Amino acid sequence: TTGFGNVGVGLTGVSAAYWRGDAQNASLSRIYGTAFYTPEAYQEYIHLKEEARRRDHRVLGTALDLFSMYPESPGQVLWHPKGVQLRNTLQTLIRTKLKQLQYIEIETPQVWSDVLWKRSGHYDHYKENMFFCDFERDDSQAPSTVRYGIKPMNCPGAALFFSSKKRSYRELPLRVSEFGRVFRYEPSGVLHGLL
Repeated sequence: TTGFGNVGVGLTGVSAAYWRGDAQNASLSRIYGTAFYTPEAYQEYIHLKEEARRRDHRVLGTALDLFSMYPESPGQVLWHPKGVQLRNTLQTLIRTKLKQLQYIEIETPQVWSDVLWKRSGHYDHYKENMFFCDFERDDSQAPSTVRYGIKPMNCPGAALFFSSKKRSYRELPLRVSEFGRVFRYEPSGVLHGLL
């Protein structure tokens, strides 16, 4: 941390990253810094960052017995009773606000055939970040393999809801919401607690 005249400047961190996210490529150094118009503004920034660290939801979630996380299910949460109560309270508040804004709520399946993911474009552009499973089906005609993907985002299901019937322009804008769970294959360093 230093000051240049009336400016507050500081190095906030360093890290390494592989070029284009590929561990086969060279490791690059990242240097993070920030600058403020006054040294006092920079000190306030440092203070707020420390407060955020003290209130890290991963630490508080465990300390308050709200949830726990396990390596057997990376990126997923085991909600404890108090955590479920808190989450339900927040969802009720959000539902109230969404209703005031004239949103309707839907719930879409967690798993869809790869036919949908190909139609939406996710298969061609996002499949490396998705989880797929192949299921054998013993059909009376002939055995076949069906490929399913766990949803990484809610939008294809919302698009199917929209196309589920003919709609008039009078229905627009159609505001749709979902408390959906999504599953993405991401490197472990990208995962951050509930985020």
